[in-house]
Amino acid sequence: MSKPSCDATRVWGGAEQPVELSALIAVTSLLLTIHLLAASVASIGPLVGVWLEGPAARGDRTARRLAHSLAWHALAALAVTAVAGVLQGWLAWNENYQTAVAKLGGKVFYGVLEVLFSAALMVFIAVSWRRQRQRDIDADINAGAEVSVGTEVSAGAELGRLAPLQGRWWRVTMAILAGSNLIYHFPILMVVMARLVSGEDAPTAVLTAADFRQRIVEPAVLARCLHFWLASVAVTGGWMLAISWRWGGGDAAPIARWGARIAVVPALCQIPSGIWLLSELPPLRQSRLLGGDGLATAAFAASVLLALWLLNQLAAIGFGETDRPRLGRAAATLLAVLTLMAYVLRSANGSP
Repeated sequence: MSKPSCDATRVWGGAEQPVELSALIAVTSLLLTIHLLAASVASIGPLVGVWLEGPAARGDRTARRLAHSLAWHALAALAVTAVAGVLQGWLAWNENYQTAVAKLGGKVFYGVLEVLFSAALMVFIAVSWRRQRQRDIDADINAGAEVSVGTEVSAGAELGRLAPLQGRWWRVTMAILAGSNLIYHFPILMVVMARLVSGEDAPTAVLTAADFRQRIVEPAVLARCLHFWLASVAVTGGWMLAISWRWGGGDAAPIARWGARIAVVPALCQIPSGIWLLSELPPLRQSRLLGGDGLATAAFAASVLLALWLLNQLAAIGFGETDRPRLGRAAATLLAVLTLMAYVLRSANGSP
């Protein structure tokens, strides 16, 4: 299977772009959206699970059910992140990428090991929650037998009795290790690689550990990483809104409130962090977003307007307006913002 060629051209916003390249940017933008969504849930999901251990230990059924689901969602999201990342790399692979990987030296290899390490921890967390959930179901069944002998009780019936929470501190420790490992290492590695590919950072030799650490504190790198970290928390809160919308019933309202409250502050902080990120972009990329490329400028403006409207929805949900249509609108809006910003990023780069 060969990659598409770039012969025909189309003019967008005064800039001439190959039609095949434009199509490739659109495809990689969708892949980037999937990649960012999955990476957010994979890295922040375990950390949300740490917080959920508190109400779960106090007998909150909703917290236990959500923690169990988030553990498995985070593990699946890590797999999706890896697949989407490989596909993006294959589609965009060229001499610049090859050079960038070579200059990173063994950091890419160790990055793969970090993914496997986090995946192993997340498997333990997910299996532990599955066992806990089965103990809760068994406790419900036993409680039902004690309350009324001979009455049929379905598995998982809400009978007001839960099994003692086991393995809490093991899960907390492993979730902190798994989540912090992903949220710290990979945004920095990906940003440094992107700068190597684009030519913003052009070292003449392989980056040493000291060189890499020096780049971590550069404003251009920190601005992008901070923007991603904030987005990851907001996206995970949005994922909880989607879970609430999907489940419905008595669990929907508390999960929706938790998700909105987790998402609203980082979503608000995206505004100043986005301004900082824009100021750190090279002049050519700034010009593409601010009128040089009509489609990229329109997508950028639409994403900002939708983000402001999303803040209003998150605040309302956080204060208790958890009707199902509102949850669906908020989750869909967050996905739209993420998709538009992925397209803006690719268009600003002028390459997939």
